[in-house]
Amino acid sequence: MDYIKSLLFLIFFIPFLSALGSVLRKNKKGFTVNMLFGYITYSFQAIGGITVQLLKIDYFIYMIYMIVLMIVLVCLIIKMKNISFNSFKDIKNILVNHFKKWYLLYIISFVLLSCALLMTNYLWVGNHQDDGWYLLKVALAPKMGNQYDYNYTAGFPADLGFVRGVNTFELDYAFWSDLLHIYPSVFCKATMAYLNYFLVVCGF
Repeated sequence: MDYIKSLLFLIFFIPFLSALGSVLRKNKKGFTVNMLFGYITYSFQAIGGITVQLLKIDYFIYMIYMIVLMIVLVCLIIKMKNISFNSFKDIKNILVNHFKKWYLLYIISFVLLSCALLMTNYLWVGNHQDDGWYLLKVALAPKMGNQYDYNYTAGFPADLGFVRGVNTFELDYAFWSDLLHIYPSVFCKATMAYLNYFLVVCGF
């Protein structure tokens, strides 16, 4: 079920980033460029995450911030691109034409992800190093309130530090993983890993 929800998330999030980039570029064509512009713009949501972590504000506030932000961005896209209910009537043809043109992006990204997942020794070692820290933060952040001064790997209080305080991808992943009830390791190692490879491929 986690993989089905991950697929549905990507079906929503990839067009969302592309549409956001398209709005910023005033509806200029170019799916890959729009993807990159959209992702860079979306990344500025980190401002809220940095504020929450450095000021030790409860995670619940960050969750509300992200929900409001996503609603605002989706409404902005709908308004700027004049999307109506009728636009979804031809969704099948839109998706078919899209995949006919860009299928290589999805295939190459999947191959890269598969290669990474086959490196089991690297994945195992990573779990004992930094991977264990961020995976546990993604899993625990929504449940620990404002307890950011914590060593998630060792399981005891420790100063968060400035560097980790301005690094907010764990909060972003925690938000989506918790909202969609996707197991954190699946969301980080498969769902978002695929999206990251997809962005890299778009860059080429």
